[in-house]
Amino acid sequence: MLFLDIDMPDINGLEFRKKMMTVPVNVFITSHAEHAIESFELDTLDFIVKPLRFERFEQTIKRIEEFMEIRRKAAMFEISSADDFIYIKDGYDKIKVKLYEVMYLEALKDYTILVTAHKRYCVLYSIGNLIKESNFQSFVRVHRSFAVRKNFVKIIGTQQITLINNTSIPIGNSYKANIEAVL
Repeated sequence: MLFLDIDMPDINGLEFRKKMMTVPVNVFITSHAEHAIESFELDTLDFIVKPLRFERFEQTIKRIEEFMEIRRKAAMFEISSADDFIYIKDGYDKIKVKLYEVMYLEALKDYTILVTAHKRYCVLYSIGNLIKESNFQSFVRVHRSFAVRKNFVKIIGTQQITLINNTSIPIGNSYKANIEAVL
């Protein structure tokens, strides 16, 4: 786990991160907000702008804990697919998940969370690779971290999509063209 600043003695925090890409969790705590986008291209889990507030740091710690738990569980998962369902391996068991129940996909680095109305499933498969699979053609990428299933979309706003269960999914600027596919 790395906690870095942009301004560091001898080496820039971004350059240091490039050398330490094998470290799974990286958080920048800095007063240089203009480097946020660049930092996320380096698999940064969070970016905190100084001055550091305890509540914001606590939120980051919770995010790290969730990521590490998902990472631990995903190491035990494996995905295999068939027609209208997929099997997600959990330890020695295989859980059958009906694809039509999956409302959206959420990326978390090399993992993807498949979200249904009742449960969240994690697979060791990037969201980009997953939506290329034939079984996931009904999903539309609307954000770097999200893909939604077309038939679960209730409202398309300028900045977010609302699903039928009132979950809000942000729309990324570079994915606005994909919204046409939802319509």
